[in-house]
Amino acid sequence: MHDSTTSNYILEPGGTDSMALTERDSRTEAPVRVERMSLSSPLQAISNGRLPRGPFASRRRPRHSRGQSVVEFALIVPLFMLLVLSALDFGRMFFTYIQISNAAREAVAYGANNPTDTAGMTSHATQEVNVQNQGGENAITVAAACVDTAGGSITCGSAGGGAGPGNTITVTVSEPFTFLSPVFRALFPSFTIGTSASSVAMYIAPSSTATNPPLCSPPSSAVITISGAGLQIEADGSGSLPNSGLCAISGYNWDWADGTTGVSFATGATHTYAGPGVHIITLTVTNQTGSASTQASVTVPLSTTCLAPRAVFSIAPATGKAGSGATTFGYDANASVNMATSACNPHYAWSFGDGNTGPDAVTTTHQYGAASSGHTVLVRLTATNDAGTSQATQSIVLQ
Repeated sequence: MHDSTTSNYILEPGGTDSMALTERDSRTEAPVRVERMSLSSPLQAISNGRLPRGPFASRRRPRHSRGQSVVEFALIVPLFMLLVLSALDFGRMFFTYIQISNAAREAVAYGANNPTDTAGMTSHATQEVNVQNQGGENAITVAAACVDTAGGSITCGSAGGGAGPGNTITVTVSEPFTFLSPVFRALFPSFTIGTSASSVAMYIAPSSTATNPPLCSPPSSAVITISGAGLQIEADGSGSLPNSGLCAISGYNWDWADGTTGVSFATGATHTYAGPGVHIITLTVTNQTGSASTQASVTVPLSTTCLAPRAVFSIAPATGKAGSGATTFGYDANASVNMATSACNPHYAWSFGDGNTGPDAVTTTHQYGAASSGHTVLVRLTATNDAGTSQATQSIVLQ
């Protein structure tokens, strides 16, 4: 049978030069074994194994301490899990707030032009939420409210009209939020996150009670002035009124009557037709309160009155070197007169004074060979168009 008796060990004086290690029964306190050792080398006695190994070999952690660790762990784990779930909940809550903030901005961007279309605003907000979808979400709620420039509540059906621009639409998006943590879920069983975004209503609502913005009326006139040459025309609508102030025309819309349209500023628009013909051009001008239209007939190609040219050109640099390391001279005839109309067939002929000629171009370059070194060459430009011919010359001293 297993002996459950345990022993206690007591170190006692054993004489003038020794110690006695007494083993006593833990129940009866009776001595069981006594071992003496010299005081001169106690460490040697220990190292030689003279001391009993029993108390050292049997010294183990009490069983009750292991149970205490299990209890402590059981107490800490729920608290740790609560902290983890709380951190996760606050992260989800912050993400949801950002999510519905973006949804409100998308909804009000649509509602600015469609203040009565709550279904459309809800669709845009829902689409934005779905793009950033996360688990545990609930359905969102979208509501729109409108105020006038004085801050008074108005129906969104008249937000774009009224006595003047500046009415505001505000879209509020809210979403029920469910906590993962049982503690927060018990404290906040019905928690809702909401945010809103605002924008100025952008359009004029067609209402029987709506009036135009103060001091503004639709454009009073649309005017077209046609110029150009050949198949290309310049259409100028700057004569349309009003062309200044708060109510000035802001849009110039062209229908070129060849299946194409365009939009321009007051400075006009350029259009090139594919071939000859008669076209009825339509200009529609708009401002914030309405529009006005006019038409003009144009026959292309346009007839052009050509004027006699006058050749003018420049040389840079004015002097230079010929032969090895020759200077590159530049020739520019952009200053020539009556040579800008392509319908008049302008042409340029260059003679560089050394037997060489240049291309039919407004600008060109040339280098002189060694044979021209130390000479003065005469450069000639001949400009021609359908109305006549003109020449100009300049000299270059070559080194």
